[in-house]
Amino acid sequence: MTTQGGANLHVDDSATTTLGTATNAIDGDLIVDGGATLNINTDTTVAGGDITTSGTSAVVTRTAGTPTLTVSGTGSLGGGTTPTLSLYNLTLSGTPTLASDMTVANNLTLPASVTAGSTTVTMTGTSAALVGGGSTITNLTINPSSAGTVTLQTSDVTVSNTLTVATGDTLSLGASRTLSLSSTSGTLTLDGTISGSGTLSYAPTSAFPTSGTISSPLRMNATGGSQTLGARTYGNTVEMYNNSASNGRSVELSVGTTTFSSSVTLNAANSQDVTLTGVTNNPTVNISGDVDYTGVAAGTEAIVTGTGTWTVSGNVDFTGGTVTATAGNTLVMNGSGKTLTSAAQTLQNVTLSGTITLANATHTIAGNLDLTGSTITAGSSTVTMTGTSNTITGGSQTLNNLTIDPASTGTITLQTSDLKVGTGSTARLLGFWDGGSAPAGWSCQSCGSGDFYQRFPRGAATYGATGGTATHTHSVSWVSSGNNSTSYVSVDSTGSGIAYAVDPHTHDSLTAASTGTGTNLPTY
Repeated sequence: MTTQGGANLHVDDSATTTLGTATNAIDGDLIVDGGATLNINTDTTVAGGDITTSGTSAVVTRTAGTPTLTVSGTGSLGGGTTPTLSLYNLTLSGTPTLASDMTVANNLTLPASVTAGSTTVTMTGTSAALVGGGSTITNLTINPSSAGTVTLQTSDVTVSNTLTVATGDTLSLGASRTLSLSSTSGTLTLDGTISGSGTLSYAPTSAFPTSGTISSPLRMNATGGSQTLGARTYGNTVEMYNNSASNGRSVELSVGTTTFSSSVTLNAANSQDVTLTGVTNNPTVNISGDVDYTGVAAGTEAIVTGTGTWTVSGNVDFTGGTVTATAGNTLVMNGSGKTLTSAAQTLQNVTLSGTITLANATHTIAGNLDLTGSTITAGSSTVTMTGTSNTITGGSQTLNNLTIDPASTGTITLQTSDLKVGTGSTARLLGFWDGGSAPAGWSCQSCGSGDFYQRFPRGAATYGATGGTATHTHSVSWVSSGNNSTSYVSVDSTGSGIAYAVDPHTHDSLTAASTGTGTNLPTY
């Protein structure tokens, strides 16, 4: 069927019309009245832009074939009361308005601008394509008639309200594609699977659901409000993201065990911060990939661990952000060929059981350090232990520098297995004990000879400095007498005196002397 000059095709009340020829070109609009049915079974183009269903229960459907309905222009699809729009392939161009819910049994192609109102688009094809066009629709349901896959391809799409993936069905996000669930009040009903190498961007402030399967990359887009990650397995990279210029945001981990099958990244993409926090629910966290801060804007990326154990099989790099490791938290690194870059952050308990390189910096540990089963490449790094009652399990590994520096008076105990400090050298440690023989495994350096024999050690900036001699003396000095030119009087027995002037003279005196030697050593 072909109409020209802007002519419409109008299916009147209660009538049924079938477009079954090879192709149909409607130069105007399609109008289907209440109770009427239009079957579109072959390729049809509607140039006028409108498919208007008026009255009650108008039907536009496909009963045979694999037709494509192409609608261009600025018109609307649907209308009236309880219409049925059930199409096979639907291609929209121009700036259409969706006036009613519709079902697409195969492929759907959208333009850049769609006015969707409160409508729902349901895709029921078992191997169908969705070309998003960069448009925004309100509700999208993936519900093939039997187990099937709908693939987002070519261009992106935004869903502003509800995204539903039914049980047994898959929404696959094609390479470089993004499906955005954009509203903070939006809903994801995930009973099936979201897969692919494209990204699901999730903005709702309600917790990410724990049902179904998510194996595509996930962006937790907290720009509009802080969020919650449900305790579940996330099958690909998960990014905590905030692009707000006015509010810092957090993504909170739920109670239980959260497993990330790939990497976890944080990206403060604007001037405000983004925080991944476990401090409220103290979860157990397993990460198969890396932990990394990727933002380059002014905002800060931060992690607050909670008391649970975080096990990371990839690299850990806290450069550019902060970590608040809650007392009781343990960071386990069990990967092969991985690097710990603590970036001047203080960690709590650290267990290294993989093949781990310590970045060439200082790693501060406030809890216990366990190197059992590890192979450590220490480089020029320093490990500083600041706890007041903690342990090191050496695992027969070698650290480059080890500093024991509790925040207040405290003890760090080496237990279970040995530790070497310094490549090719043995650590010099100094211990004190009350009387008796040295403890087992220690050599006494002050028991009869050596640098410390009968010496009282003192602190010094470098090893080998001394604190003075073992003995001391006191020196004494006197000055010589000066000239004497004073007259004196000689008195005889009669009481008379005669004054004599005496020539000046001096008296010799001792000018220097020393006392006996005294000891400087204290009583042992």
